[in-house]
Amino acid sequence: MGGIGSGRPGWRSRVEDMLALDFRRLKKAGHLIPGKVTHSWLKSAYKVAEINLEALEDVLLLTVRSAPLRDNSWEFTQQRIPLAKMGRNRLCALCPKCGRAAQILYSGGMHFWCKACHELGYASQFVRPEKRAQ
Repeated sequence: MGGIGSGRPGWRSRVEDMLALDFRRLKKAGHLIPGKVTHSWLKSAYKVAEINLEALEDVLLLTVRSAPLRDNSWEFTQQRIPLAKMGRNRLCALCPKCGRAAQILYSGGMHFWCKACHELGYASQFVRPEKRAQ
């Protein structure tokens, strides 16, 4: 027991499989100034989620509409994301679950949390070292 290759490789979800809310891109697009905007995620030409963002001075209000259920109804949820300034110009989100500062929040369901709270890994971490590109 406990030999080479034992254990549970790949038990964590991957960042690449989650919906990402990147605050650097939102700021660059001007979506973090007070106002409202809608953003959608597509996978294989199908809309899997839609989010309405309402930026206030120090909080981002999200209304998330997630992928259709079996009966073709959508699930709705609301979430408040606190915002914080890091230095002069850098704006980031505070994870609603743990309070850590994060540039990207991820959602695999209804809530946007940081990478640590979702226990996420990158796809490259699940490739055997001998198969990785050198």
